[in-house]
Amino acid sequence: MPNTTWRHHTTAAILTLLLATSCTTPAAPTPTPSPTNTQAPYTLPAPTSTTTAPPTPQPTETFNPDQQAAAETVLEWVRLWEQARSESDSSVDQLAAIMIMPVQATVMTNVADVRNANQVATGNLIAHITGAALPETEETGTAVAVSLCTDASSTDLIDSESGQSVLDPDRPRHIHWEVDVFKETARDHWVIRNFVNTPGKPC
Repeated sequence: MPNTTWRHHTTAAILTLLLATSCTTPAAPTPTPSPTNTQAPYTLPAPTSTTTAPPTPQPTETFNPDQQAAAETVLEWVRLWEQARSESDSSVDQLAAIMIMPVQATVMTNVADVRNANQVATGNLIAHITGAALPETEETGTAVAVSLCTDASSTDLIDSESGQSVLDPDRPRHIHWEVDVFKETARDHWVIRNFVNTPGKPC
């Protein structure tokens, strides 16, 4: 069974992390907080494709191998995304490789926007896997819908020159995600294919 809780800690305050959260475009099925100031509160543009609600997830202690692999992929995705936003000179190749379109374009654009604005993610984000649906066989591979909750209570996004936060202090801190993870039959490699998210109760 995978470790289903992931924490990120660093000793250098300016290099610690945040995961942008809670966002959709008008076409996505989850609500979007209104943008404020120079950065929307924990906001990422969601993929434009519409996803349906996944089946009720199984608890983590009953995961089969495909569910375990999908859950581990989601936690690695979170880690790589945070690293890219908190370390402006780090490579983004691994992050790009763990996704396919349209999510790849969405996430890489977010990272580029943060870096170009000279902003840096700080703090400690905790990611909990809360469940996963049974694997579904598709024509070209296997899909698993993974449920994730992120706790961003101690995270921020700051201007690296002034050290000031660019986020709304009243932003949501607990975000619930449904992540579509996929493995092509011809490749033993799980990737993030889509996601939706929304603010919710504490993880």
